[in-house]
Amino acid sequence: MSTVHDAITLFLEDPKVVAVQVICYDFSKAFDKLGHNVIIKRLLDCNFPSLLINWVADYLNGRLQHVRVGNHISNGSLVTSGVPQGSVIGPFLFAMVTGSFAPLDPSSVCSAIYADDFYLVLAIYKNSLNEHVKMEHNNLVHWSNNQKLNLNFNKCKSLCVSSFQTRGFSGIPLPGIDFVTSHKILGVIFNESLSWNSHIDYITSLAAKRLYALRVLRPVLSDSELRLVYTSLIRSLLEYACPVFIGLNSQLSDQINKIQIRAHRIFCSNPACSVSMQCIPDLSSRRNTLSSKLMCRILADKSHILHSLAPVVGSSGRRLILAHCKSTRRLKSFFPCTTIIVNSNL
Repeated sequence: MSTVHDAITLFLEDPKVVAVQVICYDFSKAFDKLGHNVIIKRLLDCNFPSLLINWVADYLNGRLQHVRVGNHISNGSLVTSGVPQGSVIGPFLFAMVTGSFAPLDPSSVCSAIYADDFYLVLAIYKNSLNEHVKMEHNNLVHWSNNQKLNLNFNKCKSLCVSSFQTRGFSGIPLPGIDFVTSHKILGVIFNESLSWNSHIDYITSLAAKRLYALRVLRPVLSDSELRLVYTSLIRSLLEYACPVFIGLNSQLSDQINKIQIRAHRIFCSNPACSVSMQCIPDLSSRRNTLSSKLMCRILADKSHILHSLAPVVGSSGRRLILAHCKSTRRLKSFFPCTTIIVNSNL
């Protein structure tokens, strides 16, 4: 999701771009529909060793499925598609196939693939027919048909994020795909204004409901045990994918902090800690720390999916060079915002 958000804010830095259209694709039973012959062909195209390819082919082929009703079992039917559910190698084989997709024009399109979730992030230019939107959409549809993956158009959505000068731009219509004002991408809600209000409202509402568990457990658990329940059940929800929304404004940050304050009143019985809350770290500080650690991992690992988007390390070998940001939305996105945090801690 960091790739999607970074692509949106980066496209909107271009004065020729009036909006960014995010097309969210959903495949029907993707893991079950992927043909074994498609998997083997992809392995051959990637020049994997023949012994490994033969092993995978032997692993996939010859599987039978049965239907059981009561004590009656049907005859076996040969399975020619799909990867075994719950297997370790299954997601890898699926990712190998989906990795073969490539947009026609990477300069105006960013493709993000998370298992069976596909996203096309397309720049919409002013004084242009923007035919590339339909071309990229048709390209993905053609690719999915070749891979024997069927799109579920009932769940395919399009979200349009306009620049500040062109608020309300609806985007380029595509057959079978409805426009939405907000959409959940891997558990994080993106909206048409690219603000985090919708997502913070969503997670704080869920977290507030989970406070009930702390109240129920209060009589039977110690403070340390209740704190563990809080960090596992509630704080994990508030911090999920927090590097993506690292640039929260003070109002939304306070909205999250209020949940921790309410939780602290339940699991901490020390009167001296009621105001300072010294027994648990501040959520804003934790977001900064988690984002900084992620940035360090990205910089250190050249194979990381976000490494190519990371800032450049300066000649001193320590400070990161912050690229010029024309808008507040870009400045508060993960890479620019975390760059400032990392440099301030040097």
